[in-house]
Amino acid sequence: MGQKQLHPQVLKFKEFVKAHPKIIQEVNNKDKTLQEFFEEWYLLGEEDPLWDKYKEKAAERSESEKQKSSKWTETIFTSLKKIDPNQLQEHLYHMNQAIGALQNLLAQFQTNSIATPSPKQSPNRPEQSFFGFRKD
Repeated sequence: MGQKQLHPQVLKFKEFVKAHPKIIQEVNNKDKTLQEFFEEWYLLGEEDPLWDKYKEKAAERSESEKQKSSKWTETIFTSLKKIDPNQLQEHLYHMNQAIGALQNLLAQFQTNSIATPSPKQSPNRPEQSFFGFRKD
């Protein structure tokens, strides 16, 4: 039913791991397990110098963010270079025609619904929706 509450120490360890992302890298590389890291953290505490090597330095973080940003912009620019303006113009023309056709179709339905009166309800029966609920 409800989600089981985690022990407060486990919650603190989760926050600790978020602040030390290189721990996850070591777990993914199968150098150590999270259980081993948890036990060391529990015994040594958060302030032990052992944990310094697992912190991501701000310079590394900003450098990785710059690399991601430059890769993203590079991908966008290469995609824009590959676009053929003639094909783009042709696609836009066809889309414009399709939208125009839809607008004409909708306009025809709107004029038909205005011209055709809806069936009248009997005076002794209140108006009901499809599911049998009365309208307010």
